[in-house]
Amino acid sequence: FHETDCLDYCNEYVVQNFSYDVAVPTLPLEPYMREYRAVIRNEMPRLSENAFERMNDLPAGVLKQLRQFCEVRLDEPPGRNLSDELPNMSRAMCFIFKGALSLVKIVPMVEKPDKLDTHAFSFRRGKRLLSRYPPGHVAGIEMFFKFHKQRIDEDLQPKLIVSSLLGPPAEIWILRYDGWQEIPGWKQMPDGLKGYLARMLCVQFADTLKHANLKER
Repeated sequence: FHETDCLDYCNEYVVQNFSYDVAVPTLPLEPYMREYRAVIRNEMPRLSENAFERMNDLPAGVLKQLRQFCEVRLDEPPGRNLSDELPNMSRAMCFIFKGALSLVKIVPMVEKPDKLDTHAFSFRRGKRLLSRYPPGHVAGIEMFFKFHKQRIDEDLQPKLIVSSLLGPPAEIWILRYDGWQEIPGWKQMPDGLKGYLARMLCVQFADTLKHANLKER
């Protein structure tokens, strides 16, 4: 088993037996919490906009305003590399309503030579899972806000890949910084809508950093 498989199993065990135990619930659960659980267990087709807003403390109707600035993709298959296969993804965020996205770092891996081989070590490309984003979350925040003409080698950028877990195919809304084709982006968005989203994104980004720190321990 991989380390992340063990963590997923432990997480599921704790959640199932202590948080979402219908017979003896430990915590009072609001309807949107139960909807989230049903979605990731494939008992509901997708997370509703209302539940997404409740999960992220957004006023009702914010996602309805947001949709016109997004490319809506309904059936993204597992394994698809969104960062490389879709246009203008270097500054894009993905709002997830179904399935999950994995943030993956492509790293070189050393292949040791045979004892009788006199050649140097060779390298192949491997994958390292950095984060997995379930429904109700936004992937790509850390790559979205780049200013002062920052230039980053594309080969060093993590990739957003549709996960095989949590009920694929995925439904995602892609918000690009500069827009794409006839779809406006963040730059064309009214300040009021930006304000609601910026607050939500700050909270999610802080949670991601906290989770990363816990993994390092």
